[in-house]
Amino acid sequence: MMKKSLMTAVIALIFCAAVSSSASAYTCSYTQEVKTPYSPPMVSKVWVDGGNMRIESSAGGEKYVLIMRKDGIYNYIPSQNIVTKVPNMQGGTVAYLENPQEYISFLEGQGARKVGTDRVGPYSCDVYEYGGGRMSPGRTKVWVWQKENFPVKMTVDGPRGNTTEVIFSDISVNKPIPPGKFQLPSGATVFDATNMGGLAEMMKQYAR
Repeated sequence: MMKKSLMTAVIALIFCAAVSSSASAYTCSYTQEVKTPYSPPMVSKVWVDGGNMRIESSAGGEKYVLIMRKDGIYNYIPSQNIVTKVPNMQGGTVAYLENPQEYISFLEGQGARKVGTDRVGPYSCDVYEYGGGRMSPGRTKVWVWQKENFPVKMTVDGPRGNTTEVIFSDISVNKPIPPGKFQLPSGATVFDATNMGGLAEMMKQYAR
């Protein structure tokens, strides 16, 4: 159970960090579907408000909530009423973009080039591509919503020819988000897995 919940956190961080924001004035929410060749598709609902992010996902019939704030990253399992503070896997910061308006600059910094235009659902997009060279063999292709500079589709080629696809839908930009979305549930048991003592206690709890 713990392994599955932490894997959910890892996948969410990898694909949501690219569109999270550290600009306090910026808010967004969207639905994200991740399709990989290694597991069933995973659908998540995401809310972002400045440096805060909430991700709700389901896997194996279990619901997981990931809450990322300035004071840490928390993985919450509602059925067990347990909150685990997990290590930051983004090198000290969750968001590496100041705001989505700079997303094109971020892509260009990765060596991306515009390769065309396309439509994904209701979104008119510019299509960018990068990687696929000697130093970065995995090719990444991104469909960026022209109106908001927001990614709505992403494909990442794996080293063995496998492709991971991420689709963003129901995108809402700069609409109010209730502050309670980023609060930890009251009454939940909290374990700090960022230190060895907290990790040991967490392992005992999951072993019961």
